[in-house]
Amino acid sequence: MMNRLTRPKKKTGRNGNTGYTYSCKASELAQKLAGYENAEEQEKMIMLSFCPGDTVHIVCDEGTYSRAKVKSITIDGHKELYNGYFYNIQLPKENNLSIQITAFSEAEIGKNVFSTKEEAVEKILSTKYPNLRKLYRLSNDIPIDIEEDGSVVVPIVTEG
Repeated sequence: MMNRLTRPKKKTGRNGNTGYTYSCKASELAQKLAGYENAEEQEKMIMLSFCPGDTVHIVCDEGTYSRAKVKSITIDGHKELYNGYFYNIQLPKENNLSIQITAFSEAEIGKNVFSTKEEAVEKILSTKYPNLRKLYRLSNDIPIDIEEDGSVVVPIVTEG
């Protein structure tokens, strides 16, 4: 188990930053930071976007998406293909994806894999229906939703 040298502050500052306190010598902080920086330089440390158990939203080219759970993370020697690691996922038995995906790489995050449903919906809208808001004269603050089967749900807006 890691021994923390810092603790989050209980009160938020004026600028909204939480900040941290520490109860050790500055040399201990510098030593630990140097260890992290050395590991990062030697490519011995990676920052993961997801952990096992996290939910992700996967978008297919056809404009459909499905939720999935990250099962595990696999380290692999093919760094040029997927940064040396990839996320193994479990899709629900009932899903709308045309391809049954079992894993994704870090490179897919923000392209076809998203942490929220809203990000996945926005990706589908921007690629499959780029003029939908114009067509229905909807502002950006009016939510448009997409069902997992790809059907678009547009709210009824009446002129006031």
